[in-house]
Parts: sequence; structure tokens; C-alpha cells
Amino acid sequence: RKPGGVWGMNGAEKKALDISFLITPVVNLAMPAITKNPPDIFWANLVALGACYGYGFLSPDDAGDDDASLPAPIKFALKALDFGAGRERGAPMELREKMEEQARLEQA
Repeated sequence: RKPGGVWGMNGAEKKALDISFLITPVVNLAMPAITKNPPDIFWANLVALGACYGYGFLSPDDAGDDDASLPAPIKFALKALDFGAGRERGAPMELREKMEEQARLEQA
């Protein structure tokens, strides 16, 4: 889902999913050292996801920048893992945002 809109995700949900995207593999790799029981690993993943959503929705909202509260290494990891973001049809994200803003101003 895209951010915003009636059915789109908001910044808090995006923040929660970004963090859980990095945490879930760690939980999946660490839990077998603790237990070999698959239901326990499932519940650990569910708790990690719930904690990420709790953090995402209960942390203070940032003014415009959804990733401002994330530490620099996590920002780097998210940017590195999301290599295609903002490069649709070869346009850098900044250029695409300028073009979208110009289109909005022309419509108004």
C-alpha cells in the first residue's frame, strides 16, 4: 500500500513495518538457538511485530519526516534494502517529487 489516502498506510504504520522488516529475520535466526519448537518461534515473531507496531504508533510523530527518529544505521539499512525506491522510470525521487508538486500546483 502507498502512504496516505483512505486505504493507504500512514507514517506510523510505515515506520512499524520498516523496523519489523529488519527485526523479523533477526528473530527467525536467533530463536532456533533458544528453542526448536515452531509455535514458539511464531509467537516470538508475532511479539516482535506487535512491539514494532506499538513503537510505530506510540512514538511521537515527526514533523514531516517519518524516519527522523530512526538511528542512522537503520536509515542506512532501510535505504540499502530498498534500492529501487524513487527511481521509477529512471527519475530520482527528488525530481519526481518536484514534478508531482508542479502538477498539483497546475491543477489548483
